Amino acid sequence: MVEQVLCPLCSSDLSAVESLELRTEHVEQCMVASDARLASIEQARENGTEANQDGEPEDATEMVNAPSDSDSVICVDENEENGPEESDGDRKDVASPIVVQTVDVHTRSASLKRVISSVEERPAKRVEVATSVRAEKRSCPWYKLVQIDHRKIGVDAFSYGPIAGVDTFFLTHFHSDHYGGLSKSWAHGIIYCSGSTSRLIQRHLKVNPDYIREIELDEWTNVDGIDVLFLDANHCPGSVIIAFRDSGGRTIVHTGDFRACETHVDQLQKYLGNCPIDLVYLDTTYLDPSHCFPSQTSVTTTCAKYCQRLRDDGIVTSGPSILKFFGAQANREAYRPLVLVGTYTIGKERLAVEIAKALDTKIFAGRSKKDTILTIGDQSLTDMMTDDGWNSAVHLVSMRDVTFERMEEYFRPLKKRFTHLVAFVPTGWTYHASKKEIAEVELEPKARPFGIPDLEKSRQIRGRMQLFRVPYSEHSSFVELKHFCTSLPVRKFIPTVMGNKQMDYWLQKWTR
Repeated sequence: MVEQVLCPLCSSDLSAVESLELRTEHVEQCMVASDARLASIEQARENGTEANQDGEPEDATEMVNAPSDSDSVICVDENEENGPEESDGDRKDVASPIVVQTVDVHTRSASLKRVISSVEERPAKRVEVATSVRAEKRSCPWYKLVQIDHRKIGVDAFSYGPIAGVDTFFLTHFHSDHYGGLSKSWAHGIIYCSGSTSRLIQRHLKVNPDYIREIELDEWTNVDGIDVLFLDANHCPGSVIIAFRDSGGRTIVHTGDFRACETHVDQLQKYLGNCPIDLVYLDTTYLDPSHCFPSQTSVTTTCAKYCQRLRDDGIVTSGPSILKFFGAQANREAYRPLVLVGTYTIGKERLAVEIAKALDTKIFAGRSKKDTILTIGDQSLTDMMTDDGWNSAVHLVSMRDVTFERMEEYFRPLKKRFTHLVAFVPTGWTYHASKKEIAEVELEPKARPFGIPDLEKSRQIRGRMQLFRVPYSEHSSFVELKHFCTSLPVRKFIPTVMGNKQMDYWLQKWTR
């Protein structure tokens, strides 16, 4: 009998979708929709809209479509594109990149077709996702439960209502396909998580703090007779790998979502010694030789170098091609790029940080995104943020806003400050290995190189805008999974992303 595979967010039956890539793309789309819903809820709270028992606005659609009398929108000056250039000094007092005139929403007319919102993420119409009420009718999948010392513990198992015999839960990180089901009405058991994740679920989901326990990273903590270890998962801020060890020395590791690296191997060897690991619940999102995408560092470094060279070298205005950005000795136009980086509620910030460092600029984000970053509590990331979007050359935006249509809308009021717009969509699914590469990886797994020529292959251009889909992922590549699994004495692997026979083949091969 084939096990039913349901989307953890919308409950759609994905059993008939054989492609793991298509299943994951479906879940990622639901995550973007969930982020939009979360932004809608946050906007409702700012506007004083009442929320229901699950922390949602009573009528999110009404809230979105009916601004209050005090609301305003920003109108671009009709002469904006032909107006005089303004120096940096002219705008030092501007705390937002939107500069021209404010129009009351109730005076809209056909002439205001060019009206746009501020760079704050706009609340989206209410999106239907799996709710705790609907989820209570579903049974919890076996791979969401860890059995240790004659007890069952739920890991990222919040979408199923009360689970018989389970009163202890662990949350690996703040992504909607993992925290789904949590709300201020949660009362089914204690939730253990990192400090950052604790603050996020209290701030955004209004979970009662009486049901939350924070665990420090890099030290063993006793939880009701079971030793628990949290390690940084190298995924999104606050994400953790969890190691469980019972009184008899039996050890189980749950990776949550993670980007495997040498540090993980070193830390597990340090804290577990030479003891075998009985079970590893493994993030198998990209467990296929075709997913041999480059390392995070090579992608972030290349993207940062590209943006830096665009700024420093300018754009060729005479010569064989106006699109020949580098190398030609010709007349050059000053190139002041605005860089957009697509993100989720949390995640993908590292790419923006590396680009900002290369351009020697701060990072701008809308109120909701910045509030999330401040809630995380990462001081180094907080120090990179600014409210001055006019003078910041790197902006964090929602993934759904990185399309040419929305980029043009975003860019329009900023054209007096920036000459061009460069946008990045970071996702591992953009990497497509050739048959030759796949064969090579199966024989000798190693990360693929990634340089500016590789980046330029994905470039799409429309006017003064460039769009790149880059193979930056916060999940492990096949190469990284192989190194992680074969470097540790693991007796059995359990995939947390349902796979196929090929996945079973590799996991069996890597078992000691």
